[in-house]
Amino acid sequence: MNEPIKLQYDALLASAQALVETVGPDYVYVTPDGEPADDGYNQQCLYVHNNGEASVPGCLVGTLLHSAGVPLGVMKDFEGEDAHQLITGLKEYGILADIPGKADEFLQFAQARQDVGTTWANAVSQAADWVEKGGN
Repeated sequence: MNEPIKLQYDALLASAQALVETVGPDYVYVTPDGEPADDGYNQQCLYVHNNGEASVPGCLVGTLLHSAGVPLGVMKDFEGEDAHQLITGLKEYGILADIPGKADEFLQFAQARQDVGTTWANAVSQAADWVEKGGN
């Protein structure tokens, strides 16, 4: 069995900022059906999308966790669950090591912002601000 993946807040934030540079500052999560997230639609993201031939990372959290080494097939088991429940399940599966609260909080806050139509750039910066202010 592989060693559990260790997520650290600083590395996760750097990965999220690099992802934002890749997708662009105006990128908003879009469902596989082409629906953008917004306050009125208020849909929940999918961690994994199927592009017809293969599974690919979907939402911000799914993309970040996959880039850290979490298999897409395992994340599919947690579709419909929030980021905290996903992280808890991945720890129970032995895929993630116990992660610091800041990393967990960052993923939860970023996902919540993304799900109401916030750009990934703003979701990442707002989550970082919130975590760095101690969640207040």
